[in-house]
Amino acid sequence: MHNKSGALLLALAAMAPLTAKNHGGVNLNAQCARQAPGSRAVMVDDANKVTKQNSAPNRAYSWRCQLKDGSLQSMNLNAACAAQHGATAKAEAFDKNDAYSWKCVSAEAPPPVIAAGTLVDYKNYKGQNEKLYAYPGTRSVILVPTPLSPAEAAAANRLIDSCSAVFADMSVSRWPYNTLPQFPGKSSVAVVKATCGAGCGAGGRAEIQTKEFNDAHKRMGSLENVPTWQVGYYELGRGGSSHKNPGFVFYPALDPSAGHDVVASAFPEFVMSVCVDRLGVTPAAYEQSYKTAGYPRGPGVVEYGRRYRETARSFTQALEKDFNGYYRGWALSSMLFDLYQQFGYERMQAFMGNLAAIATESGQVKSHAQVSKNLLEAARRTGGEAMVSYLRGTWRVAD
Repeated sequence: MHNKSGALLLALAAMAPLTAKNHGGVNLNAQCARQAPGSRAVMVDDANKVTKQNSAPNRAYSWRCQLKDGSLQSMNLNAACAAQHGATAKAEAFDKNDAYSWKCVSAEAPPPVIAAGTLVDYKNYKGQNEKLYAYPGTRSVILVPTPLSPAEAAAANRLIDSCSAVFADMSVSRWPYNTLPQFPGKSSVAVVKATCGAGCGAGGRAEIQTKEFNDAHKRMGSLENVPTWQVGYYELGRGGSSHKNPGFVFYPALDPSAGHDVVASAFPEFVMSVCVDRLGVTPAAYEQSYKTAGYPRGPGVVEYGRRYRETARSFTQALEKDFNGYYRGWALSSMLFDLYQQFGYERMQAFMGNLAAIATESGQVKSHAQVSKNLLEAARRTGGEAMVSYLRGTWRVAD
């Protein structure tokens, strides 16, 4: 069957219910054996040639059954899921550019609506069970050990919802991908007895340790003060990743390290800073709070960017290793935040999208020099020579 017909069949399979149970991957070879005995599952490129490259634009829709004579037949992925998990199961591509992102999902009745202030069971990242009061917002939920007043809950929801919106915009992919069963589709910030450190997070599920949060509350004086929740904003965007399974689609374009350690810290730092700025705490006010109230506990990205620009190092050199306590990830987060300040929010969305496209086209970078080249290419696609010149002149990013 022609490539276009197969793509249509797979595209139809991608339409999954909004509230669904994820059963896991699709058994592709088993489906080929059912619909065309003796055939095997293969991927094809845009020219309808068999390929082993699983990552490319719209590559999720490239699966075919190859018969013994070499001919190709479109694959019915919905039938595959029905055979595996029952008639209600359908196939969904979680990333249209990744051939291996197909999952079988089934429609589920939505969970009951949980009213603000309801005491719910929660297991923290340390594996400990806690009882927390839940306060759902529009796109996120806050969970705390003591009840909030309606005014406090509304103000805190506004802050977390706002940061969640920025993460969703800048992630260029499905976000949040780590949600609580009681609140599907919503990011969460929980104040817990114990977690990984001051806070911990992965893919939209963040935690703040109670001691850290109480200290922030005391220093800021109010739950409605933007920096009170600063650890939560940052942890919303954290998440383990690797070359094989990047936390976000653009990670392979920005970090050659095996665990994507630099960008895994720099990206949430960048988005947190954008969110805080959009909530009305300017970089100058952020620094003032750090110097006077001692919270947040360190300078912001603008200050770190200034420190970098005072050196004689190229941007590539700044990314390669830490210098005298200057963490290399701050060079990247500072640069991204500065681009947001100079070129605007929507332009930064496009910039991150172009980095994602570059990562898909070129694959995992092997050097920090290639990171610099990718940044310039993303700038060229996003803002033309004006953005390229700015990166070269202000941030010493070089080909």
